[in-house]
Amino acid sequence: QKADFFLTSFTTGIAHKDLLGYLYKLSESFPDKRIFYTGYQVARIDEPLPKNLVKIDTVKHFQTIIQTL
Repeated sequence: QKADFFLTSFTTGIAHKDLLGYLYKLSESFPDKRIFYTGYQVARIDEPLPKNLVKIDTVKHFQTIIQTL
């Protein structure tokens, strides 16, 4: 069975460039999938990212998105 989407959370320290590199690698590896990302470390991301990467700011935000899938 194939995944409909991915969810990843960044809660421990990671260098900004490594965080961005990981997100871009996920996006490139799964261009046809939505990739939700969240966590304390993503608050500092202000660069535009590929369209299949979706930042989740709150649990309520994620609940709203899940209801539309």
